Amino acid sequence: MGFGKTALPFVSPLAWQADNIRGLFGGANNSFSPAGSGISAPEYQPGWKPEYASLPYLQGQLGPAQSAVSALRGEAMRPAGTASPWAGIAAKSQYAQAAQAKDRLARDLAGSQATASSQLAMRGGLTGGARERLAQSGSRGFMEMGQDVGRQTRENLFNIQLQDEQNRQRQLAALPEQELMIPKLTTSIRGGDIGQAVDETGRLNAFNENRYNQQMRAWSAAQIAAAQRAEADKKSGLFGLGFLGL
Repeated sequence: MGFGKTALPFVSPLAWQADNIRGLFGGANNSFSPAGSGISAPEYQPGWKPEYASLPYLQGQLGPAQSAVSALRGEAMRPAGTASPWAGIAAKSQYAQAAQAKDRLARDLAGSQATASSQLAMRGGLTGGARERLAQSGSRGFMEMGQDVGRQTRENLFNIQLQDEQNRQRQLAALPEQELMIPKLTTSIRGGDIGQAVDETGRLNAFNENRYNQQMRAWSAAQIAAAQRAEADKKSGLFGLGFLGL
């Protein structure tokens, strides 16, 4: 019994591997070269894009911060002794409180004089001289209490001016750091965006290098497999002439 004239094709493991690699990369093409086409690879999916940058978003949010720094600069750089809006409001409040205190003193004094006059009249002692002495006493008491109110008001106004100047000096000391805050933040964010772009470029280069190496391996395997098939075809032709028959 013999095998007859049927040829048995030889398929090497390397050729089988090349077929699978070509299938993975989009089909067989033995004419592939490093700069050519024929074996495709998955496209790169970027992990970072320019539209992901943080700096444009930050710049859109800087308006309130810049306004705050501008207001701080205006307060810190005003001439010494010039009242701030806060000091102006506080001083007006002190004047209003002093006026109210004097009004209360006047009402209290008028009530006290009325009570004293009534009591003197009930005893029959409300003479012209008594009435005059009562008026003088009330006027003197109002003046003394008014002076007390005035002294307290001046002291409060001085404290307001002192605190206002201390606030200005603290703002002046804090101004340089506050003015540098936005440029520092902008520089930091810009550096982060640049770092992301550099990293993304590195990932893209690594991907391209890996893809190129895979394509080169597939191309090389395809070339070797083609040569092995050609050799196998020659051997199969010899077998078909009956050299293996019994």
